[in-house]
Amino acid sequence: MVNKDKLIEALDFSRAEVRSFVAALNDGQRAAEGALDHWSAKDVVAHLTEWITRLVSDLEMAAQAGAPRAIPPNYANIDETNAEIYAHHQRHSWDEILGQMEGSFKAVRSFANVTSVSELDDQHRIPWREGRPLWRMLAGTAVEHTILHLSYYYVEIGNFTEAARLQETSVARLLELDESPGWRGSQVYNLACIQALAGQKEKALSNLAEALRLNSDLSEWSKQDPDLVGLRDHPAYQALYAS
Repeated sequence: MVNKDKLIEALDFSRAEVRSFVAALNDGQRAAEGALDHWSAKDVVAHLTEWITRLVSDLEMAAQAGAPRAIPPNYANIDETNAEIYAHHQRHSWDEILGQMEGSFKAVRSFANVTSVSELDDQHRIPWREGRPLWRMLAGTAVEHTILHLSYYYVEIGNFTEAARLQETSVARLLELDESPGWRGSQVYNLACIQALAGQKEKALSNLAEALRLNSDLSEWSKQDPDLVGLRDHPAYQALYAS
């Protein structure tokens, strides 16, 4: 059963971190133009904002009688959808994107606030989102996904300290939401990835080992995850997969 108060706190934390991220950008970073395979700061914020907006749309659609049960077309190929999101927001200004961001965060928070714990634990509220509890969709999209993208941007610009700090803070909040091993393993895994990219190898290896202990389903992906390339030559990493 999710801790609803902690969920709302996590949503507020995420919105505050996006605001801080934008406020800390210098003129060059704000004006930079990205590419499909190398996003600018504006591209990053547009991307995470669009997915929160789509979550709000899904919540509204699921509340309607006769809501579709199959996966909508815009979830059938995530790479194509992300490319469409990138292209769509190229012509939008920072003000337009930030206005959408604020509105979407407000809508998600309002929804969480008025929804009961039993409803938040419902695995069938949005059938086309893989049968996960509703609260995980809120936390996964508006917090986990959002903070990961901000952390990746900090890695890209070489601010490894901020990338690790942000991810550590986010994971600490997300771990408060649920005690299940699968959830906890996924969050610790995300932390290991950012720590590996930030050059914090010992911390990354320790957290990776814990993540795989908690959620063994992550094992196969972790062997090919590009975030972990910097760990692969380390004996402690190899020991994790020794049969």
